[in-house]
Amino acid sequence: MTKTLFPLASAATLVVALATSIAPAAAQSAQALPSKSVSFSDLDLSTDAGQRRLAARIDRAARTICGMDRTVTGTRIASREAMACYRQALSSTRERVAQAVARTTQGG
Repeated sequence: MTKTLFPLASAATLVVALATSIAPAAAQSAQALPSKSVSFSDLDLSTDAGQRRLAARIDRAARTICGMDRTVTGTRIASREAMACYRQALSSTRERVAQAVARTTQGG
């Protein structure tokens, strides 16, 4: 059984996207926002373990696209912008994850 988040999707993936708070709206619309696909077709989202693994994958994707693990000379603390980006990226996936889990637990 293939689990899909969207009916037309061929593989189960979430896209972690971000809207940076530092760029003006016009610049954001002119450029593609960074995003990363997160596959979960191999996970059983009806279990706590499957849900935790998906959360870990989303966390890694958000950290990557927001530069949370990027080191800057003089500090290992993420910038304010990176933290805001990370929180927004995680927030943007919550509803879609909940929908995917609901479909799985309802046998969909």
